[in-house]
Amino acid sequence: MKKLKIGFLIDTLVVDYYVWDLINHIQKSELFEDPLLITGYKREKKISSFNHNISKNLLERFIKKIEFRFVENTYPNYGKKFNLESKNNLKKILIEGQWLPSKKNQVFSDNDIKKISLNNLDCIIKCDNGIDTAKILDITSLGVLFFYHGDNRTLKGGPNGFWEVLDNHPSSGFTILKLNGEFNDDDVLYRGNIVTEKFWLLNHAQLLEKSNIFFKNLLDKIAINGKITLFEKKITYKKKISRLGVLALTKYFFLILFPKILEKLLFLKKIQRIFGKKIDRWNIAYSIENDFEMSFSKFKVIKNLKNSFFADPFVFKKDGLNYLFVENYDYLKKKATISALCLKNDEYKYLGNILDEGFHLSFPFIFKWENEIYMVPETHEAKEIRLYKCHNFPMKWELDQIIMKNVIAADTMILRKNKKWFMFTNICSAGLNDLKSELHIFYSENLNSKNWKPIKSGNPVIFDSMSARNGGFFLKDNNFYRINQIHDKDHYGKSFGVNKIQNLSEEDYQEIRIKNVDPTFKKNIISTHHFSADDNLAAVDFCTIERI
Repeated sequence: MKKLKIGFLIDTLVVDYYVWDLINHIQKSELFEDPLLITGYKREKKISSFNHNISKNLLERFIKKIEFRFVENTYPNYGKKFNLESKNNLKKILIEGQWLPSKKNQVFSDNDIKKISLNNLDCIIKCDNGIDTAKILDITSLGVLFFYHGDNRTLKGGPNGFWEVLDNHPSSGFTILKLNGEFNDDDVLYRGNIVTEKFWLLNHAQLLEKSNIFFKNLLDKIAINGKITLFEKKITYKKKISRLGVLALTKYFFLILFPKILEKLLFLKKIQRIFGKKIDRWNIAYSIENDFEMSFSKFKVIKNLKNSFFADPFVFKKDGLNYLFVENYDYLKKKATISALCLKNDEYKYLGNILDEGFHLSFPFIFKWENEIYMVPETHEAKEIRLYKCHNFPMKWELDQIIMKNVIAADTMILRKNKKWFMFTNICSAGLNDLKSELHIFYSENLNSKNWKPIKSGNPVIFDSMSARNGGFFLKDNNFYRINQIHDKDHYGKSFGVNKIQNLSEEDYQEIRIKNVDPTFKKNIISTHHFSADDNLAAVDFCTIERI
């Protein structure tokens, strides 16, 4: 197999960690020849006579200095620089560049293009913003790729991660592009969307950390297949062209950053401890003989136990009785167990804890197969996906087997269709514990298999924090429906969507959104993120703010 030869277009030989991570990946992989660094040109520093730019730069530096403290512990690679000058094992070519008459942009000279062409590159990765690439788009067999740490469907410009926070976007995206030289006409090779963080640098850092693994995977696939495959059809989007200025930075400081500073200065957390802390408290509600017709507002609410809450309800019927299996979170122990409730004649009875481990449990997905009853609760703290079997319904459960080890996965569901088992689960490909953005599907011929295979179209099948996280499941009229959580900016599980599964096979997965449910069906609720139902029982959860 021919090795792929890649060039990196960089402003200077001092690059950030994430550029070095890509270069290092190419250098170590047997799929590629040694990378080529293309550099040497420099942008002229324009000194403005206007105080506007001075004020902007000072304010930007001030904000970054404060926010960097929030970032460095969570993302230790953020802000790191690597000097490639001394890396003698990396081949480099120096180019000059030519300034256009406007002095705003540089372009490649004929001599520059000749230098690059002589290296017979298959692909160039643009890691800078310092020079126009229009003249080199066709000098390699696969073109020029660019990593835009933003959602190109809605945003244009920078700085990356800033506008999503300021404008309260629920999600922030990244896009890997093949440049075509025309504004708004680049080919999308891959994209992903994650929940927007509360602060700019935190948001930028998570975009960088989360996305690099997907660029490396994409480059590997290109090297193996020898071609580029488009991720989506070319669509023209109306984009907001954003440019950072004093007004935007001032607005950001007072709306986003200043309240956090004020909270620390006034010791608000200590005051909350004295008068009682306000917390998010989940609740569950249900309806018997619902037939999917009754409004959630009429569902009967189950009272939470002291210092705890119920969430993630799954319905189950056995011997003519209706049961709910739920997460039972204890605020004092800071972890949850799985509990059961029995529903009869519009009354409920709490049966107690039915599963308790030394780690947090939630999302008790329950199903029946060959006269046995199984459960797959969330066990991400154990770094396993576990299958439990019931030995004395509903109170006694024992571990049947560990389906997957060394994996941090959330909200797993197992379905059977066309004589195959399919496992839906939420995993973070970058290992960052972001379990809200990616839906992965695996399949197996056997429920007891320890070798579940990823769906052939590739995981994640969904990479979007507005759609990926599982929030329940139901079957109606022989159709499968998947519930997904919808997250808002720095707001877990704000609402949920109902999706009809159109295609589920070992080859591919397709679903279509048929409804969104917002947290408006009960008084004073702020979130709802789970729904489960069968032919005559339905259950939902919702969140309120309470003081305990």
